Amino acid sequence: MQIRDYEPILRSLIHWAKQYDFKIVSVTNCVGDKTSYCDSINDYHRKENSVKELLGGDDGRLQFRKDGPDNEYYYIDAYILFGNDADELVADWSFSSDKADEDWTIAWDKFRSIWQGKKVPTTQLV
Repeated sequence: MQIRDYEPILRSLIHWAKQYDFKIVSVTNCVGDKTSYCDSINDYHRKENSVKELLGGDDGRLQFRKDGPDNEYYYIDAYILFGNDADELVADWSFSSDKADEDWTIAWDKFRSIWQGKKVPTTQLV
């Protein structure tokens, strides 16, 4: 039996967010359990923990932060929905400021340019 494997798509999203200086600050899984990350947790562990939390269900939320000038922070809440096409992994997002939305849209467009029109990878269940 083949199942859809969203892990590489989720990892790609996190990768492109990081390329545009967004850092995961929390993940909320499908049952509403939230894990927040303090600044001392490195990016690798943030990514690994977030992927693990989200892949256990059908949906969830990633909150990203981007540092701005004058000790300001910009936030993006990305609502993840497994079951969508590869380039529609994020069903919607909310933002703390127009600047956050502008910067996120650049990262999102890069992610979408890679996944648009591609099928979600599959894996064989044993």
